[in-house]
Amino acid sequence: MVVKNLYTPYFTLASVQKITQGKYIQKNKKGLIKQFILDSRKIFSVEKNYALFVAIIGKNYDGHDYMSNAYTQGIRFFLVEKKVTSLCYQLPEATIIQVKSSVKALQALAKFHRKKYNLSTIAITGSNGKTMVKEWLAQLLDLSNYVIKSPQSYNSQIGVPLSLLPIHGKHKIGIFEVGISMPGEMQNLGEMIRPDIGIFTNIGSAHDENFLSQAQKIEEKILLFQTCSSVIYCKDHTAIHMALHKKYSDKQLISWSYKEDTQALFTIHKHYLANNNTKVTISYQLLTHTLYFPFQDTSMLENSLHALVCCLFFFPKILQKDLQAVLHQLASLPMRLTLKAGMHGCQILDDTYNNDLIGLEAALNAMTKYNAKERMVILSDMLQTGLVAKDLYQKIVHIFKRYDITHCIGIGPVIHDYSYLFSDFKLKVYKSVDSFLAHMPYIKDKFILVKGARKFALEKIVDALQKKVHQTVLEVNLGALVHNFHFFRRKIKKKTKIMAMVKASAYGSSIFEVANLLSYHQVDYLGIAYTDEGILLRNHGIQMPIMVMNVTTSCFSKALDYGLEIEIYSLTLLQALDTFLKEHRKEAKVHIKIDTGMHRLGIVKEDFDDVVMIIQNNAYINIVGILSHLAAADLRSHDDYTHMQAKKFLNFAYIFEQRLQKKLLKHLLNTSGILHFAQYQLDMVRLGIGLYGVGVDKNIKDALSVVNTLKTVILQVKHIAPGDTVGYHRKGLAHKEMQIATIAIGYADGFSRALSNGKGKVWIQGHLVPIVGNICMDTCMIDITGIDAKPGDEVIIFGAAHDVEMWAKYQDTIAYEVFTSISDRVKRIYITV
Repeated sequence: MVVKNLYTPYFTLASVQKITQGKYIQKNKKGLIKQFILDSRKIFSVEKNYALFVAIIGKNYDGHDYMSNAYTQGIRFFLVEKKVTSLCYQLPEATIIQVKSSVKALQALAKFHRKKYNLSTIAITGSNGKTMVKEWLAQLLDLSNYVIKSPQSYNSQIGVPLSLLPIHGKHKIGIFEVGISMPGEMQNLGEMIRPDIGIFTNIGSAHDENFLSQAQKIEEKILLFQTCSSVIYCKDHTAIHMALHKKYSDKQLISWSYKEDTQALFTIHKHYLANNNTKVTISYQLLTHTLYFPFQDTSMLENSLHALVCCLFFFPKILQKDLQAVLHQLASLPMRLTLKAGMHGCQILDDTYNNDLIGLEAALNAMTKYNAKERMVILSDMLQTGLVAKDLYQKIVHIFKRYDITHCIGIGPVIHDYSYLFSDFKLKVYKSVDSFLAHMPYIKDKFILVKGARKFALEKIVDALQKKVHQTVLEVNLGALVHNFHFFRRKIKKKTKIMAMVKASAYGSSIFEVANLLSYHQVDYLGIAYTDEGILLRNHGIQMPIMVMNVTTSCFSKALDYGLEIEIYSLTLLQALDTFLKEHRKEAKVHIKIDTGMHRLGIVKEDFDDVVMIIQNNAYINIVGILSHLAAADLRSHDDYTHMQAKKFLNFAYIFEQRLQKKLLKHLLNTSGILHFAQYQLDMVRLGIGLYGVGVDKNIKDALSVVNTLKTVILQVKHIAPGDTVGYHRKGLAHKEMQIATIAIGYADGFSRALSNGKGKVWIQGHLVPIVGNICMDTCMIDITGIDAKPGDEVIIFGAAHDVEMWAKYQDTIAYEVFTSISDRVKRIYITV
């Protein structure tokens, strides 16, 4: 049985065994389960006496390998699918239940729990927009009716059950997003959620490679709606319309359309206005609503209309009273946590769009991915949780302790009244955001989570704490980077290690944030260019192996002091290291680089004997690896040369291993090599530009996600008459009447002056527009004739809408140079999940 609790579900161990149809491998004390942990790195954040470690087997990891680590940290209850009898003596106090599939067992527990509660449930699927529709639905509905929703983008085979398990008796509406990547996945997810209302957002190319056709993918996705009485969709997506009518003619299909002749239930008329607004008229039976949306992006309009149609049809009485005011907030509603550089050495994790206990734990979990000496939370009053205020803040205090929060700032009258509960923290409380801003404390060297209800406008606090740099930003989507990392990991043999190249400040993205995240996702090695980069990483708590590629003799001491592994690329450098190590009696871990045809850096064949003799005669040299670099792995016309290089490398590596009588870590492949020469994966590969979704073949590119987006804003718009000139040296000449916008980016930001006079183009409101005149140090001018733009409007330099490789072609270079040329004064903003 499950012990009922209004906030957290409690399972007895007996009920876990019964529901999952498992068997005891080892049985000790009885216990109650109210938390499920899948990652041994997060154990510090759980109540260990009530936590069940679920050992999941993934494509590139096995949770069973971390059971001993979990036990050492205090976990005593385990759910496994392997027969781990041999582990029992190492885990003497553990209770272990074995099931056929850990994932299906977790799903069974969620399915059992979901059946206990009678709440109106909305399930959202589609290729894109699921998270946005879910978040906007939660914003449009009156939260006093206690909405529970999937945290962040929890929509997978594991994410869905983790979203369902926190349902409690106060919840009245559940909003869950659901995604699949291959056939056969949706049936079970639908049975778990048992939705009443379904929303199908759209259909796109995501995961096409796993389905026979788009029609098959739609058929799989709509299996989610089997228990639904109603399904909402846009009738303009013909394939979705046909599939729904074929399978669910007995259900209430609630369609909307931009077209009058479709006989959709809701007819939408849109009219684009000035200032990036859109006037939308919604006609439904005899009712008409006219609303103004603060954006013109077609996908945002589609997602907001899915949410709005759902609310108008099913929840008109609890729709937010001032609907227009809520719609104006939608444009600025962030869908993900963003990491921002703060003043005085602080980092800020911005989560100001979401304010519930599930979201709080999810955000605190996100904080654990970053090394930080002191963690601070700025938290507003938490609204509509279904808990008595004192119980709520006692629970928050308990959560903060589990996540090692040291400092807290409270915003709001309720948390002010219960501030005495936070006596174990360094606490300051303000009744309002304005009060905080008027008496803002000095905050230094903290990792700060800012989280609260939208009514408190905590974005003002984020703005006040942010490092003050100009309006040009490089947006780094760390979630996309992780997606790309796992894409390449799936192409690599299980025993082959990955060295992630984070040199040149992680290709301009910021070395610390990227290295920290990759460390969390268990990359094996980091590769850097210079010793100073390694020192920076060590000072930020990165403890994994780091190889320095371009070591000089002056850096030996620091490299070894900070535990960095050294690449030796010449006999001369090895001789200097030999002398240094004997004099200082220090050990160095060394990778030997062989020149197999790149002819840049690398030891040549003629020096092999001397290299081997030095290594054999110096006990302080610990040679751990041998590597080389491919000259043209990205060009199919040079495949013969690549095979020649690989053959040379393997021959040289064999000689070294034989003469040194030692197995070495062999690594040869770069990003392009990983994609095209799997036979040479060897012991390790070096993954670089592919992490950022560029520098790969076109047929692979669609499977990767864009990581970096460089954007700026319009500073001024002005009319230019025929014959007028623009910019320095009057290089921009108007042959006709023009509208010119000055944007906040120049060559001091890494915006190459070579792009002047129409050679470069930028993206604004769906249009590519040319640069006019010479680029200045801090600004440049663009031609926006015919575009209704104003100061403050966003301009994309490169990103998903405007490919960085196309941008590189404008200046006859490559994406590497574009990324690494972006100035340090350009603010980096990190989307973290």
